Order: sequence, then structure tokens, then C-alpha cells
Amino acid sequence: MGKCAFLALAALRGFLASESCDNVEMLQAQATVRAKGDTGDEEELKDIAWMTAKARYACKKSLPQCSALQQEYRQAIWPRIEKLLGHKLPVGKPRAALGAHHNGDPTYLQTSLKGCVGRQVIFMQFTDMSPSPRHNPPGEEIVAQLRLHSEAKSLIQGAHGTLQRGLICNTDDDAKLNGNNTVKALVQDPLQRFYAAYDVAFSAKDGSVPARDFIEDYLQGAASAVLPQLEYFAPDNCSVKFGFPVLQAEAAPNKEWRKLVRMLKCDEGEESLPYIEPKGESNTKDAQGKKDKQPTIPASTAALQKVMLKNKHAYLHAFCWFSMVEYVTFDYDMPEECMETAMALVWERALTWDPRPTDI
Repeated sequence: MGKCAFLALAALRGFLASESCDNVEMLQAQATVRAKGDTGDEEELKDIAWMTAKARYACKKSLPQCSALQQEYRQAIWPRIEKLLGHKLPVGKPRAALGAHHNGDPTYLQTSLKGCVGRQVIFMQFTDMSPSPRHNPPGEEIVAQLRLHSEAKSLIQGAHGTLQRGLICNTDDDAKLNGNNTVKALVQDPLQRFYAAYDVAFSAKDGSVPARDFIEDYLQGAASAVLPQLEYFAPDNCSVKFGFPVLQAEAAPNKEWRKLVRMLKCDEGEESLPYIEPKGESNTKDAQGKKDKQPTIPASTAALQKVMLKNKHAYLHAFCWFSMVEYVTFDYDMPEECMETAMALVWERALTWDPRPTDI
């Protein structure tokens, strides 16, 4: 499985606490007992798990049904979300998962790497979050390394309608893409990414963004500061062929880079594409001391934690229900607090059930 669950009290990069995964099976067993007491019966939970499994299959295959199946899942769990929040949301229904170029284009970087002969690498960078004092845009470190290791004059960068349409969305070019090109994207734990997005919005407006409003806006599709990552994988009007498994974010950029190089299976091995320290950084004792220093949890994290943990974790549970398809598609464990509910049954079944093409 993926990483151990990120707790709500430790969601930001740099503010992570390690948590043992040994009790996941126990939590799932407890959830089996509690399922009948949760909203709906076990048959309904099975139906939701099957929807989740189908969405996972379609999105991993970049099938056109990726968006529609996400929407079907959201409609099924919407009453649960509103019950957890204790009120109807203004929009009255979940918004559609429309795909990336309806909501904010990602940036694509195409290049030929030294030591990776004969293969084009295309890296998709999510650019819906602006930089902040504590956060670079996701994938920024990977982009920097790709630039440093690119063959001369081989690097092209662009957004949807330029690089993406010409090199990825061309369905007539699938054979070439699958044979010589590798498309990769770095993804984050959904909750970690959400906390980071709130920190960006919180910092930009001097703390004037209420945490409760931010969560509800996200669930309704109105939080412009962040978009569910899986929507970038919805092909919509083009057949995007993404390489799975995706690259999961690490706290250390050098680990992210080494994982990507291993995934690329470059001809000359890892040694030909070492991690290069960015200018201004060094391995001196002073620099290492700054890296090892325990950071202070920012005010934005404390504010969001307070709302997430109120009323027996109601808002955290609502977030988990909404993000279930992302968790199972990107192979992340859900927060432990969510695994103590009937969600554990949906999560487990969605990961183990294997739909066939005829089921989609």
C-alpha cells in the first residue's frame, strides 16, 4: 500500500509526524462492526465501493469515463457529506468533475534527459497553487532537476492548448507516446495538499479566510486555491495517457528525484542522473541544522485542524468521503480517524475489487 495515514494534526510538508500502520487491519475490522450503524446499510456501502473501484480503474487508464464516474461517486456520497456537516450546502448538489482544462491548466514540461537515450519525458506539474513563504508549487523541485539534466535545446514547456494538445492529446499518436515517451506527475496526499492550499490562501489574505468556509467551498467546487488532483487525470476532450504508478511526494526533494529516475528506467541507471543541489544550498553543518530544526506549526494549520476535529471529526470525515476516489487511485492510506468508520470498508473493497472494461 501507499504511505501510512496522515493525521489531521500533521498534514503539512515539514510538519509531518510518523504514524504506525500496524493497526490498519484492526481499524478495518472495527469498521465492519460499525458499518450497519453508519448512514445507510452495508449494501449501499458495497454500491459506493463499486463506484469507487470503477472510477479508480477508469482514471488510471485515462478513459473518457473518468470524469463521469467521479461525478457518479460524488452524487452517491453527497447526502453523507451534508449529514456530517449538519446542514445543506448552498449549491445543493456536487459539482461535476470537469477535467483539467476547465478548471486551471497544468503545465507540461517535455525534455530528453542525458543518460536516458531515445525517450522523451513529459512531466505534468499542477499549477493551481501559488507559491507562498512555506510552499513551492507541487513538483517545482522535479522541474528544476529536469532542467539541470536535459539535453541541450531539448526542453519545451507549455500549458494546455500548446504542448499538451500537440504531444499528449493527439489520439493518433498513442503508439508513439506509449513507445517512446513517458508521462509522469507528482501527486500529494490529498489532506496534505489541502492543508498546504489553505496555508497559501490564509497567507495571501492575512488570515481572513475562515477555515469552515474554505472546506465547504472545496466540497462545492468554489475553492479556487486548490483543485482535486484526480481531475487533472480526467481526459475530457483528449486521450491523456498517464503513466501509473504516479510519483508520490516526499518530504525530501532528493528522494522524489531518485524515485522518478527509477521509474524512468533510464539506460545508464540512476548514477547518470544524480540529484543536484540547487544553488544557495549546501551540505554544511549550518545548512543541515536549519533543515533538521523542528518548524513551528503555522496559524493556518491550527485553524484548519480546529475545524476538522470538531464534532467528532465531522469535517475531516466529510473531506475523506469526498476524496475517497483520490485516495484509492493514488494509493494513499486515509487518515486514521476516517478508517475508524464505515469508510474503511469502502476503501478496502475499492482497492481489492477489479472491474473489467465491460463494467465501465
